[in-house]
Amino acid sequence: MEEILSFSDLESEIYKMSCEIGRLIITQILDECDKQLMATRDKSRYVSKSIGKTTIKSILGDIEFNRRYYYDKRKHHHIYLLDEKIGLDGEGLYSKMIESVLSDLVNDLSYERAAAVITEVYPTSLSKTGAWDIIQKIGKKIKLEQKALEKQEMCSQYREEKKTVKVLFKETDGVMLKHQLPNKKNGNKMEAKMMTVYEGWDENAPKRLVGKTVIGGMISSNKFKKKTDAVIGGIYNIDEIDLCVTNGDGAGWIDSISEDGLYQLDRFHVVKMIRENIEDDNKKEEMVKALRSKDIGELFDLLTTYINSIDGVCPKKKVKKANKLFGYLDNHKDNLLRYNERKDVTVPNPPAGMVYKNMGVQESQNCALITMRMKHKRMRWSKKGADNLINVICSRKNGTIRKTIMAAEPDLRGAFKMNNERIFSANDIAEVVGKNKYYNSFSASMPAVGGLNRGLSKILLSLSHV
Repeated sequence: MEEILSFSDLESEIYKMSCEIGRLIITQILDECDKQLMATRDKSRYVSKSIGKTTIKSILGDIEFNRRYYYDKRKHHHIYLLDEKIGLDGEGLYSKMIESVLSDLVNDLSYERAAAVITEVYPTSLSKTGAWDIIQKIGKKIKLEQKALEKQEMCSQYREEKKTVKVLFKETDGVMLKHQLPNKKNGNKMEAKMMTVYEGWDENAPKRLVGKTVIGGMISSNKFKKKTDAVIGGIYNIDEIDLCVTNGDGAGWIDSISEDGLYQLDRFHVVKMIRENIEDDNKKEEMVKALRSKDIGELFDLLTTYINSIDGVCPKKKVKKANKLFGYLDNHKDNLLRYNERKDVTVPNPPAGMVYKNMGVQESQNCALITMRMKHKRMRWSKKGADNLINVICSRKNGTIRKTIMAAEPDLRGAFKMNNERIFSANDIAEVVGKNKYYNSFSASMPAVGGLNRGLSKILLSLSHV
């Protein structure tokens, strides 16, 4: 009885066949490149020693190829010239495409699940440890780029011209993560610092931020300020900004990085503090109303009267909570009003298609970027591991991750002068395709697929000339 061929079978087998042919093409191109390097090398410097085999894990599957090993008489060490020429770094030998796909997956999935998805979808295998190693490598690359930005060495690499804006908004907050190795000094928690920078809100989509850039890290407040200043300075012409507003919850590290521009307390956190520390429902609502009415004097009068009324009468815990609120508000009394509520602040008109509104987006940004991925499911992190993943998540959100992954990737067009001969033949293709268990069925019952060899031969022939 003739075996039934379903569409899923056809799709699966054509995909496998295409991947096999792709691996064949790449292997033969690399073999040709290695031969040319052998022939054109500086023979007085590079001494051929042996031939070694290596494997690159790619979206086409595992690509095995041989390349020559040389001794460099000038630098007194051994080297694979082909690896150097095509940009192999020797760290796991994963293709840039695998790294790119993984950098997308780990934003929402654990390392284990992300590795499993790649193994399921592509004809290669990736372990949880391999996935972790790749993300650490990418995270380190991002940090090196940011350090270079701090020295103003790479500002033009990402943007030839910096943006000019009159108003810039910055929101900051922290996310507490569990430490993998808790100690007596720091306990079992550590804080991820996060910032969202944007230019305003889209007039036609009220919840959409314009020009959004997210920055994060497991670093000190001093280093975080240098990092954020460098990133912002690489995007915007700082001297042209008339109003820069920072929105934060009053944490000490946020105060220390908010010296430039105008600083305001996040209204959500102020209202939360009032409601958590005032137990009288009527009094707390009166205070919230005074705050929203922009009457800061009335707010302090209400709070002072409340503290005097309970002092010596109510339990000390209740008085302590009220005094805590007073200290919080008093330390930030100049930052309680929002930027658009202050009489001494002139807000420039927004550009066409944009509006300026009340700030308060950082909580949702934290939830979408960090909290859902890194805080739940009993996850614990090392400081470096969390920092690298946060860098990858932020870079992906900013749309710069692929530039980082592909950085210093050699352009092979013109790097090697290929011969006008085919580096693979129709017989090579037939040999690969012929291994497919459905090949006979295709050629016998499907005329369109029966010409597959001829079509592929023409395509591969055209690709074989550089």
